[in-house]
Order: sequence, then C-alpha cells, then structure tokens
Amino acid sequence: MHNSGLLDIMKTGSIEKNRVADWSTLLAEANSHMVTELVAYYARSAPEGCIPPEIMESLNKAYKRNFLYTMLAADETEKALAALDAAGIRCMVLKGTRLAERLYGDQAARKSVDIDLLVEEHNLEKAASVLDSLGFIDMGNWGRIPTRLGLISNHLMYKKNTAMGCLYFELHFHLTDGRGKEINMHEIWDRAIKVQVGQTKAYDLSPRDFLLYLCIHSANHNYCVLRHVLDVAAALKLEGQQINWSDFIHTAKKYHASIRVYSSLFYAGLLLEAPVPAWVLEELQPASYLRNRLDLECLPDRPPTGLTEITRRLVRYEGIAGGLTEAWQAVFPPEAKMRLLYNIDSTACVCFYYPRRWLDLFRKMRRVTANNG
Repeated sequence: MHNSGLLDIMKTGSIEKNRVADWSTLLAEANSHMVTELVAYYARSAPEGCIPPEIMESLNKAYKRNFLYTMLAADETEKALAALDAAGIRCMVLKGTRLAERLYGDQAARKSVDIDLLVEEHNLEKAASVLDSLGFIDMGNWGRIPTRLGLISNHLMYKKNTAMGCLYFELHFHLTDGRGKEINMHEIWDRAIKVQVGQTKAYDLSPRDFLLYLCIHSANHNYCVLRHVLDVAAALKLEGQQINWSDFIHTAKKYHASIRVYSSLFYAGLLLEAPVPAWVLEELQPASYLRNRLDLECLPDRPPTGLTEITRRLVRYEGIAGGLTEAWQAVFPPEAKMRLLYNIDSTACVCFYYPRRWLDLFRKMRRVTANNG
C-alpha cells in the first residue's frame, strides 16, 4: 500500500494544501483504521479548497453521525456515573467519549463502539444492579460472580436500546484480559484522579497509568488499526511531561507489561513521531530476537496492519517464557477455571475433564487452520 498521506495528517494534526494526491484512497484508509472522524475534525481547520467537495461532504457526514452518537453516549454515561456515585461506587470511564475528550479535546473526534466503565471488584455486583435499574440489558454475564468471572473475562457486558440504536457498555473490574492479571488494581485506584464529567464526580487514570493502559490495550489489539497507536501518541504528546518515567518503567516491569509497553511506544514513535525518550525504550527493550522482528514488521511510512502471528504472541505474552506459561495454562487450566468452563460440581471430577479440554483445543486448532487455509 502506498503512502496516502494519512500518517502525515495524524502526525501534524493538520491538513495542508496539495499534500494529498488521492483523497479517495486516504478516505478508504481512514475508514479502515477508524480515524475518519479525526480526519474530519482536522478538516474543519484546513485551508479553503484543500479538500475536494465530495470528500468534505463524506467527512462531514461521518463527523455528524459520530457527534449524534457521542452526545447520546455522553448523556447515558453521565446518568450511569451519577447513579453509581449516588450508590457510593467509585467509577472511571476508561474509553468512549471521555477518552476522546481527554486526548483530542472533542468527544466526536474519535469513533467509539462502546463505553468502558471501571469499578472496584468488590463493587461489581452492586454496580451491575445500578445499571439494571437504569434500563441496561444484561448480555449474559456468567452469573455475575466476580471471582469466577475473572477466570474468563474482566468485564460484564450490557446494552441499552435507544432511538439511535443500541448503546453498548462494558463494566470492568480490571484493566486487561488475560495477561495483565499482575496489575495491582488497588495501586491503580490509589493513583486515580478525581474529575468532573458533566455534572457528576468520577475518576480518571493517572497520567502514568493512562499511558500504561493505552499501551497494553494497543498491543492486545495487535496494532491492526492506526487508532490505537494514535491514542498512545496523543497521550505522550499531551501528558508525557507529567509522567515520572522512572516510575513508569518500574510500574511496567512490575506489572509484567514491559514488552507490550515497549512495542506500543516504539510504534508511536516510529509512525507518529511521538516524543518517546530514547532511554525509556532502552530500559524496556525486549531480547534482540523480538526487537529484530519488530524492526522488520514496523514500517515507518505505512499505517499498521498487525504483527505476524508469532510476533503477536511474543508481544502479548511478554516473550517466550510468558508464551510457554500461557500455553501450559491453556492445556492444563487451573482447577477453578476447569470447574467453571465445564460446569463441574466436584473437585474430584476435574481430572477426568482434561481429556475433553485437550479435544476442545484440538478442534479449535483445526477450525483456525481451516479458516486460515
């Protein structure tokens, strides 16, 4: 894919005259990377005549459509926050309209597909009841038992029917799925910052934890779209000076996230010229075999298209050792997870279900192989 000019727009936050050769290609690329609304936001301050009328019309439609969605989402989010606050439940808005406002200064500049709320694990049941009372529909949440749910996922899922369609909410009690269980949520909440969302009190992640979260989130999505890398770059540009980098490095290593953080910072610096201190990358850098793979797969003049499967797993599982641990736990899940997965009543019966587990994994591998073939 040739350079359409999308990266240049994202780097500078502006659209210059005669810098885009093919607007149709750029618009298609922006759509695939979920940044059309941000291009539309930048287009509002572009020089007159810089953008073809038909392209400007498409951008305006995308922005207006997202604006209407975000107004509705922001209103429902504020209602949820107010109800949670009234119930004595601390809550953060991880993504959605709050993230767009924090990073880009405009709720409609970033496309959102759902709203992610974070509550403390001991308040999960209570928070779920609050959402029920507001008319949110439970989308099947494993009996809502946090200690059991945490073995499968880190959130409950809800939707709310509106005149504009469904709004989707995720009620989280942890920042990440899978790898990342080492993250100490008590520390995250201790560092949280009180903020005002509309007329309601809520919390934001501290700049350190915000960047850490965005890096892990971007890595977990395998850099398939530019939007996630752009979030990391925007956080670096806006809040990088507020971060104590020594503390940040210590936290990334403590939470066993150094490779995911490194790869996300590396991508943000390479693609979008984000201000990443070189010594921070040196402190976080993985073994040479993985650095070399990232160097080969990350091209500075192309939007990301995702890492190869081997590299993705090495990054997501924090290297070979982490990958082996994940593989072992997939083949031999702990007793509690086996009981949940196969609805086993007696501990004594768990061992008899491992052959079934192996058969399930074999079938899954065959399906994946068939789909890829």
